[in-house]
Parts: sequence; structure tokens; C-alpha cells
Amino acid sequence: MAPPPPPPPMHNNSLNGGGPQMRYESYQHHGVAPGVETQIRPTSPGHVEMDIRDDQILLQVKACMMERQGFMQALVAFTASAIVINTLSTNFQALLLTSHPGYASASDLAFDVSIFGGSFQMIIMTASLIVGKSADITRAYYSVIIALLICGAFLLAECGIALDPYNGIEERWVLLVTAFFIGPLQPVSTEMGVDIVYPISENTVLCIQQLFANLCSSVIIPIFASLQNVGTADGARPQYYYSFYLLICIHAASTVYFSLFSGRYRRYEHEILHKRSSSAVMEQQPGGFG
Repeated sequence: MAPPPPPPPMHNNSLNGGGPQMRYESYQHHGVAPGVETQIRPTSPGHVEMDIRDDQILLQVKACMMERQGFMQALVAFTASAIVINTLSTNFQALLLTSHPGYASASDLAFDVSIFGGSFQMIIMTASLIVGKSADITRAYYSVIIALLICGAFLLAECGIALDPYNGIEERWVLLVTAFFIGPLQPVSTEMGVDIVYPISENTVLCIQQLFANLCSSVIIPIFASLQNVGTADGARPQYYYSFYLLICIHAASTVYFSLFSGRYRRYEHEILHKRSSSAVMEQQPGGFG
């Protein structure tokens, strides 16, 4: 019986104190951007750890935003949804008080805020799960996001109208319906972004989207509050009337920009090619499909 093969040689490396050699490799199958170097480190038989150098993270961001056509549209849709949700959540109590000025006590207002505020977040979560799962299966990201953006813009206009306590429209219920259409924009936009920038990892995509969404929300929320009394001097319009115009304009502009999408679903294309190659291999094997 032949002796077992010798173990692979261990190379000394001045950078790691003479241990197993660590090297930098360009992306092959690790979910980072092409050209981004990664450090591969063996830890135990059959296991390795991978480190991405800090200066390479910026290259992944650049690859997403500059080298992947269509990612910016997904980023804008995600950001528009986050701006609206964060702004409405921050001003929920003020909006209820504006549309229902006759609360008997502060405890009644607090009760409504807790009930409808919690329902607002639950609807966002439920709708995101349902719509996000459906879009992930059908890969109809573009159609779903366009429909949600258009419906969201009309519902935001309805929210502005419902602020008037004398028009017979319940602001609370309109806000809940708005949550159902605007909430799913975030998970669907994230999945779309991941499909576009493949093979860059989903964590990178989500970090970029969250960063821009939080930065833009921190700018828009104070502006929304500063417009609350604009046009209310004559009493013809309720507070926050023009504040909703701001959100409507953001949503409408995002819809127009997103409609210009012309990117590729790289992950979907990769899966199709993989299935075709697997089918071809099975057909060539004895007892295969052929």
C-alpha cells in the first residue's frame, strides 16, 4: 500500500511571525467586490477565516455605487421609504393631535399614540414580510417598487388632507394604510440592490442603504417640523399641511428617478447559468436526462 501523501509545506512569513502563510487574493467566491483583496487565514483543518482590510471596504462601496448600473435607483427607493417612515414615526403624536384636537386628556392621546403607533410598526413589519417574500420569489423588483412608490405618493397626499379635523377622514387609518405600502419598499429595494451588485455581499448593500437613509432622515425630519405652521395663519389649512408636501415631493421625485432603472440582475443571471450548466452535466452523465 502506498504511503499517504505528505502534508502541504508551511511557509514562513515575516508578517505573521513565521506561522502559516497568509496571502491576499482577489475575489473569487467570497462575496466581495472584484479587485478587493482578502486575507485568508487557516484556523483548523477544513476551516479558514477571511479578513477584508479596512481600506478595501471603500472599494466595495465604490463598486456598488459607481460600477453597478441600477444600484442608485434601488438606493433612492430605500432612502425615500426610510425618510417617510422615520418622519411619520417621529411626529406621530403631533399628527394625531392636529387631526384630533379634542382629546379629553393627555392620557387619551398617549393611549392612541401607543395603539396606533404600535400598529403602524406592526403593519410595516407584516407587509415587508409578505411583499418582500413575494418579490424575492418572482424577482419582479422593478414592478413592485414602482407600484409601491406611486401608491405611497397618493397616500401621503391623502395624509395631508386628513389632517383637517372637519373633512371626515380619519388620519390614523390613513397613516396605517400608508405604512402598508411604504414599509415594504425597504426589503424589496435591498433584495434588488443585492441582485444588481452580485457578488458583493448583502451586508455591504444594507450598510450603504442604511447609512444614506439615516443621513437623509436626520436632515428631513427637522425640515418637516419647521414647516408645520407654514400657511396656517388664516386658519384655512391645518398644521403640517405643507410638511406633507415635502414628503410628497421626495416620493414623487424618487418615483421618477427609479423609473429610469436600466440595470441587470446579476445574481439572477448567475443562478440561471448555474442551473443550465448543472443540467448539461446531468445530461452528459450515464443515466442522465438524455
